[in-house]
Amino acid sequence: SFFFLSKINNNRIFQYANCSNECFVLALIFVDRIIQRHPDFYVSNYNIHRLFITGVMVAAKFFDDVYFNNAFYARVGGISLNELNELEIEFLFLLNFTLHTDPEEYEIYRLELVSKAEGFGCTIGETNDTDSIFSNSARKTY
Repeated sequence: SFFFLSKINNNRIFQYANCSNECFVLALIFVDRIIQRHPDFYVSNYNIHRLFITGVMVAAKFFDDVYFNNAFYARVGGISLNELNELEIEFLFLLNFTLHTDPEEYEIYRLELVSKAEGFGCTIGETNDTDSIFSNSARKTY
């Protein structure tokens, strides 16, 4: 179910989103839920970047104690603020506003992401600790 990961062709979002590592896992869960719930929804090279930045932003708002405003995520994603605002609404409706994730589901996705991350240019820590999924070299801290 992670075929769409191969369509994310750079790590700009990983570098500059400045959110917790958990948000990347949650964003993947959210995108996968959209794909599963809407079989007619097609993920392409043209929309995966928008889907992923929207998912990361929604995850940061849902999970992180501190997060940036939509204008920040729009700049990170290289899209306009108006477009990101519209994407956020559409994204939440496609998810039926279902953001809660059980720990077991989260762990399945986290392990899958860890196993695939090296192929996408991310360095993986040696431990199973979620905080070390992405090394500091893959994320920029402001």
